[in-house]
Amino acid sequence: MAFIEKPLLTIAIPTYNRSKFLDKALYYIDVQVNGFDFPIEIIVSDNCSDDDTSLIVQKYIDNGLAIRYIKNEINKGADFNIAQCYTQAKGKYVVAFGDDDIFNKGSIVQILNVLNKYEDIGVFYLNWKLLDSVDEMDNLSNSEILLFKDYIDFFEKISHNVTFISGNVVNSKFIKNINFDSYLGTNLVQLPLFLTAAFESTYNIVHKAPLVSVEPENSGGFSVLKVFGKNINDIFRKVCLNSKQAQLSEMINCRLFMECFPGWIYRIKTQNHSFTDRLSSFKLEYNTKKELFVYLFFVYPVIIMPEKLLKIIWPIFKIYSAILRKIILFKKKKNVEFITINK
Repeated sequence: MAFIEKPLLTIAIPTYNRSKFLDKALYYIDVQVNGFDFPIEIIVSDNCSDDDTSLIVQKYIDNGLAIRYIKNEINKGADFNIAQCYTQAKGKYVVAFGDDDIFNKGSIVQILNVLNKYEDIGVFYLNWKLLDSVDEMDNLSNSEILLFKDYIDFFEKISHNVTFISGNVVNSKFIKNINFDSYLGTNLVQLPLFLTAAFESTYNIVHKAPLVSVEPENSGGFSVLKVFGKNINDIFRKVCLNSKQAQLSEMINCRLFMECFPGWIYRIKTQNHSFTDRLSSFKLEYNTKKELFVYLFFVYPVIIMPEKLLKIIWPIFKIYSAILRKIILFKKKKNVEFITINK
């Protein structure tokens, strides 16, 4: 695999002291692209690791994988490293890919097929599954996508997954419009780019089958309350400049209240977590009547319930939540096309 001056896709991996995960991520890239003439650039952005990260990268370079290895002189923080993945990319499209995530087998070809077929995508959401066994996609003759011409429908589909770096391939032409420095420390430095690209593009795409696998319960080291309670709303207020765009705040907040915060709070109360939150200071922001309603029925019961009782009724609460969520999220007809992409 040779270096390409004008690649179609940049896969840029931000990493710090996680060589074991990085090795696995690079392996599943290597087996899919090495030896083929694909229009791909691969970057590893190393935030000054002091483990054997550089040796892992060199192993794949020696095996013929063209990797552009960037190592920061000091650790500049996770947000800086993620932003660097975008600003250093040469591809028409770029995905900042988590070092603990992997591309399911055959998925990179599927991604390239979509990017080749459509001229000017804003955001291409790849979909994901928990990593149990890597999906074998090599034998697929086609792949179904959803093409959204209305970004509201697109965000209704992917919801809070718009914050997931590995799941979103973004058009690089919007990178120059983002002041990444103003979002350092939010743990969501990628979000303004994804929102801007989706807002300003004719269409956005979702892949129906998962192309990415993620490690279960492998996130932490940050405050979910600060990141998904405060920072995300600060970004919405800054980036969503008209009434239509402002709908996203309520939409995504409600989905976070329904689908994420109950589980996060359960983990915090039962000590099964690596977040920095303490339940005594757990107070969420809700800005509309609908957000308040969802908060009261999904989040508040988990906060006030004693730990022992919560552990007992948690399976029942999940069933209750799933039923109520289906009622609230009753699907309306969306402006979407179902398209099969031939391999």
